[in-house]
Amino acid sequence: MRGRCTGNTIVLFPAALLVLLAMVTITVDAAVVHLGQRRLSDMAGAMANDAVAALDIDQYYASGEVRFDADRAARRLSYIDEGFAEDRDLHDVRCAITLVGERVTVSCEGRVRPVFARLWENVSNRVTVTASETVRAAEQ
Repeated sequence: MRGRCTGNTIVLFPAALLVLLAMVTITVDAAVVHLGQRRLSDMAGAMANDAVAALDIDQYYASGEVRFDADRAARRLSYIDEGFAEDRDLHDVRCAITLVGERVTVSCEGRVRPVFARLWENVSNRVTVTASETVRAAEQ
């Protein structure tokens, strides 16, 4: 019986190696997409925090009304946008800012290019990721 099973391991090893390689490529691509989504979330959070920092403090203390200085917010947001523009993992990033009362919501959408996706047939070489962050202006 022992002599009849020779060579089975040699035949199965290349198949197992291909399955392992496929699993590694999927894992690496999933990690790249997740990292891109986290970076986009960080960008949205930084933009929301900076937009709240553009609160018109004089107006707030004079009347209690929450109003944002649009020029100051635009300058701060462009600075953040330029800083994240150097991120090679995120492409075609678009962000929208919504001001409602004392809350600022920043919603961003971008695209991430996985490493091995282009090797697979019928798989897009770019994945769209989204992130949204809301910050409330509060006195401390």
